[in-house]
Amino acid sequence: MTQLSVIAPCFNEQGNVAELARRTLATFDGAAIDGELIVIDDGSSDATWQRIEQISDERVRGVRHPTNRGIEGGWLSGLDAARGELVCLIDS
Repeated sequence: MTQLSVIAPCFNEQGNVAELARRTLATFDGAAIDGELIVIDDGSSDATWQRIEQISDERVRGVRHPTNRGIEGGWLSGLDAARGELVCLIDS
């Protein structure tokens, strides 16, 4: 089982998603944490979803909202997708 799921709702964050993933995964690696990053596109009007698709792999997964549900909606969708024993909710 995955130790930690980090959930990050994003709204119009196309320029930040890749760096968010890079830093989160580096933290997992540096602390020897078996973790995953769940990035939620919360109805963005830019290319956030395309960026999430580009960085998705076994440790980075995306969830897409067709319309904006707000940060709480993003966290709830992330919780539904989480596989970790522990969960961390962050802003992107």
